[in-house]
Amino acid sequence: MDLKLTVNQGKGLSIVADRAMEGGICFAITTQWAFILLRGESYETEVTVGQTFRKQKGGGSFKAPITEDTSVTVQKGFFSLVALQRGYDLVDLKLADKMSAANQDSFFKVASEFSEKYLKSLCRSNECSLKPMATYKTVAELVPTLSFVAGTVDLIGIFGVEDGKNWGHIVGTGVMGKNKFFDANSGEWTSPDDGVRTDIIAYLNKYYAGIQNCARYTITK
Repeated sequence: MDLKLTVNQGKGLSIVADRAMEGGICFAITTQWAFILLRGESYETEVTVGQTFRKQKGGGSFKAPITEDTSVTVQKGFFSLVALQRGYDLVDLKLADKMSAANQDSFFKVASEFSEKYLKSLCRSNECSLKPMATYKTVAELVPTLSFVAGTVDLIGIFGVEDGKNWGHIVGTGVMGKNKFFDANSGEWTSPDDGVRTDIIAYLNKYYAGIQNCARYTITK
C-alpha cells in the first residue's frame, strides 16, 4: 500500500484541551472518511494553529502552564469531529471503560454493539444503509470478507488488551479508483490490486498488538 494522505489524530488532539478526548477520536474521523468516500468526494486536510499546554517544572498546582502555538495538519471539520466523538465516548462506552482486561469479551460486546447503534444513526443522517455487524476473533478472519466494491465501505473495529487495559480502534476500507485503507493514526493508503488485503492484515498486526476481537460494519450508499 502507498500512503497518499497523512493525518494523525494524536497531533490534532494536542491542541484540544479536553480530557474526554484522551482516548482519541478515531470513530468520528473514520466515519467521516467513510461518508465522504461514499459521496464520491476526496478526503481533504487543512492546517490549523492552536496552543499546546505543558506543566512548568517544579511549579505548584496553581502555577500557569507553559503554552506555545502549534501548527498541525488535520482533516477538514476536525473540531466538529471532536464534538461528535465526545458524544460517542460519554454515553454507553463509559460502561465498557470500567471493565477489566479479564473481561475483554464483555468489553467488546458493549463497545461493538454501541458502535453499531451509533453508526445506524449516522447512516440515516447521511442517507446510507448499515448491514448487520459481523464479528471475528482475528483480522486474518475478517479481512478476506472486505467488499472493495463501489458504493460500499467496510469499517473494521479492532479490540484488545495492552498494559492490562482494554482498548478499541476503528479503521476503514473502500474503493474509489483504487482500493483504499484509512487509519486515523496514519492517513489514507491506496493499492491498485487485491494484494491490499494481505497488506491490511500485516499492517494491523504490526501496529495494533494484542487484538482479541474484531467487528465489521458494512455501509452502503
